[in-house]
Amino acid sequence: MSFPDLQLIPASANNQLPSVYHAEAQGVPDNGNNTFKHNINPNILRDHEDQLEFHIYFKGPSVTEAEFVSLSADLTEVTFNFTQNGNSEALVRAVFIHSGGF
Repeated sequence: MSFPDLQLIPASANNQLPSVYHAEAQGVPDNGNNTFKHNINPNILRDHEDQLEFHIYFKGPSVTEAEFVSLSADLTEVTFNFTQNGNSEALVRAVFIHSGGF
């Protein structure tokens, strides 16, 4: 089973600035490519894809690498290639920081 879709976290839920969009999920990635939704509104990403950051934290020893592969053409999904040789979890966070106007 591929990595789960990220869930959007409201700014008020974790004391973020209103100019930060944040989504995350924790799960067991498959070895190889994992494609999942980041759930940040693609309309605010358009022409600002370079401001979307992904942070990955390995929660166990069997996940050793994660490499960005691509962002889908419609900007709704991301693919990462994980190196996984067991059943350890990873935490993936998507963060989009923007100025006014979104």
